[in-house]
Amino acid sequence: MNPKTPSYRAIKKVSGWLGFVDYEIFKTLNSNCISNEQAALEIGVHHGKSILAIAGFSGEAKIYVIDIFGDQEKNIDNSGSGDRDIFLKNMQKFGIDAERIVIDQRMSSEVGSQDVKDAVGLIRFFHIDGGHHSDAVTSDIKLACAVAADECVIAIDDMFRPEWPEVSSAAFGSTTLTDNGFVLFAIGFNKGYWCRKEHVEYNQKLLKEN
Repeated sequence: MNPKTPSYRAIKKVSGWLGFVDYEIFKTLNSNCISNEQAALEIGVHHGKSILAIAGFSGEAKIYVIDIFGDQEKNIDNSGSGDRDIFLKNMQKFGIDAERIVIDQRMSSEVGSQDVKDAVGLIRFFHIDGGHHSDAVTSDIKLACAVAADECVIAIDDMFRPEWPEVSSAAFGSTTLTDNGFVLFAIGFNKGYWCRKEHVEYNQKLLKEN
């Protein structure tokens, strides 16, 4: 197996949450990005399970990750408990070049759009899986829209889970996505996928062909 194209069976062994349907969506969209030179970003990497499905199918694109890792006193809704050392070991195990990864160990609400742009430029795949309370999700959506490349896909975790109603209310109650031209074009196992209207047909065609 090519370490840069990890199978779901291999990724499944990593602690965390990523359903098979979402793995296939991540793989398909990241393998067929209009511009593979632009970076990807994930908020809430935990031990790296889902970022492996992003980085593994993104060529040599830069990966910007945001997680509080050991600063768990800031994790007010207990929506995950990341470990930086385990994350880095998993990246190494799967052959993800450390030079590709920019780690920002802060609350995502403390990260500004210019921080991201200065480090990696605009983002073409943005995965939101951090704090699951309304303020956190709303803030993360604003950051995503502020750094989104034209063809950017924004994936939002747990949009339809009854355990996390504030994720749903933040995603559908905010006008930030729609004001920036984003529409919901796909639903995975527990994630919603948004892109700008002009790219819906392209992205849906890719998924239908999978």
